[in-house]
Amino acid sequence: MGKIKNAVVLAAGLGSRLKPLTDEVPKCMTEVNGKPILQQTIEILEKYGITRTVIVVGYLGQHVIEKLGNSYRNMQLKYIRNDIYKETNSMYSAWLAREYLEKGAILIEGDTVFDESLIKSVLSTDEDKTCWIVDSFTSENDGSMSITDKSGRIVDLKIVRGKLKEYKDNYFKSTGILKITSEYGKLFSEWLDIDVKEGNVQIYYDLVIAKHLKDTLIFVCDITGKQWKEIDSLEDLKKTEKIFMPIKYIIVIIDGSADLPIPELGNKTPLEYASIPNIDFFTQEGQIGLMRTMYPGLPLGSIVANLGILGYNPLRYYPNGRASFEALTQDIYLDEDEIAFRCNLVSVRDGILTDFTSGNISDDQEKSIGLF
Repeated sequence: MGKIKNAVVLAAGLGSRLKPLTDEVPKCMTEVNGKPILQQTIEILEKYGITRTVIVVGYLGQHVIEKLGNSYRNMQLKYIRNDIYKETNSMYSAWLAREYLEKGAILIEGDTVFDESLIKSVLSTDEDKTCWIVDSFTSENDGSMSITDKSGRIVDLKIVRGKLKEYKDNYFKSTGILKITSEYGKLFSEWLDIDVKEGNVQIYYDLVIAKHLKDTLIFVCDITGKQWKEIDSLEDLKKTEKIFMPIKYIIVIIDGSADLPIPELGNKTPLEYASIPNIDFFTQEGQIGLMRTMYPGLPLGSIVANLGILGYNPLRYYPNGRASFEALTQDIYLDEDEIAFRCNLVSVRDGILTDFTSGNISDDQEKSIGLF
């Protein structure tokens, strides 16, 4: 049996609990620390040798297609439309992609953010084993729970809502990622087909598998301790962004360089006239393009622009004015019913502004007179 080269991503859902973020983009394209969930998934899959990813789209599916196109590096991207996404659940989307599941595939739910080590772990399992990537099921979890025997085979599977009376070592939480062999995929395809013909299209694919645990083997791949998160709500999104803080970059913003040509400089702007070897180096080694810095409904100012430059959608992240933004830089976190005020301190002598920074007084001086 060959190694898995296909992936199927189920990304047709409405994402109602993520509104208003999902008013204009589908759930799978919600940004986590400035990068869409689905884009992160695709990058990891390509890195670990997946050559074709099939994405089942539904709600605002055209947005996904236009943003991602038909390929990513060495990976082909293919799309299947679930036109009845409002009336169906994940099993129906999986059924639409059954042709690719039959070839063997990594099956991924489109609202899962995960560390690349998860894909590495599951692809390292025995090639002839179908495996479900799972985490320990704790009191903090709900959703799909697998129960295993001593060999790690799943012997029971149920959807859990609310708290359990007890939590055992062989209770596992689904991460929404499975490695399905071609043999298992063919059986899975048949099971899905049966339920679709019977009209059971509003259930999770988990429950389809649960009906057939005695028919063939499926094991867990326990990744307890590794980072992953399923995003269903705005609260989930906040937690996920804390878990997956991105690496740091140095971004140089040449503020105030939009000068007019000066005759004394040969009708060049100061930037054109200046010796700028470092800027030239950044330009030659970097990428050139346009970046959006103005957004409808938000002020035309540096905070909005800088959020856009840093990759954060200001429509989501813009705080309640510049004062609240500056408060955050001082680790001052405002509650919903609190407001911050700011002011500029200047120096005036004989009615003339002499200094717009009030003599660069220190933080300690500000605190001593109650200004900070």
